[in-house]
Amino acid sequence: MALGFKTLYDRAERAAGSRTALWLLGGVSFAESAVLPVPVDAVSVPIMLSSRRRIPVVVLIATVTSVLGGLLGYALGWGFYEALAKPLLGWLGVSGQLEAFAARMQDNPAGGSWLIFMGALTPIPFKVVCIGSGVVQFDLTLFIAVAMAGRLLRFLFFGVLFWVFGEPLKAVIRRNSGWSVLALLVVVVGGFVAVSLLF
Repeated sequence: MALGFKTLYDRAERAAGSRTALWLLGGVSFAESAVLPVPVDAVSVPIMLSSRRRIPVVVLIATVTSVLGGLLGYALGWGFYEALAKPLLGWLGVSGQLEAFAARMQDNPAGGSWLIFMGALTPIPFKVVCIGSGVVQFDLTLFIAVAMAGRLLRFLFFGVLFWVFGEPLKAVIRRNSGWSVLALLVVVVGGFVAVSLLF
């Protein structure tokens, strides 16, 4: 993943018991939703695994800062797309994804909430969803509500999982240098996508 999944994971693991870790989490979560290709799970997971009592705090901080970052992305799409967002997305190589997302939003506005929810929940670059929502001027209140629900569910899933199975999972993740987190996320997201296609 961009900007070094393993590098961020190792740094977060070293700082997991300190206040620095929570600042790192908030910054990465905000940036990932707004503009940058940074993997927020690389930071949230090791902090959750460091202490069960920190899990609720991590879920709260990650959710709130992620949605705040999403609002910045929305603002970029709404008012600064040509000047700022389009060149940035081109540099990141995801401008085509945004155009496809915006087209789907315009063709099926009723499905826009579902697209935002899936973007908040899955490894789809959330910044693309947020900027695209601003481009098509999706209802802001609904955008915030759906983004909050999707991000909360994503972080809460890991929180509950690590609360119940923390120690065994910690051993597995350490053996695989954090990459098992990505595999786990793919499996979970695959389940959600399968359910959405079936029902």
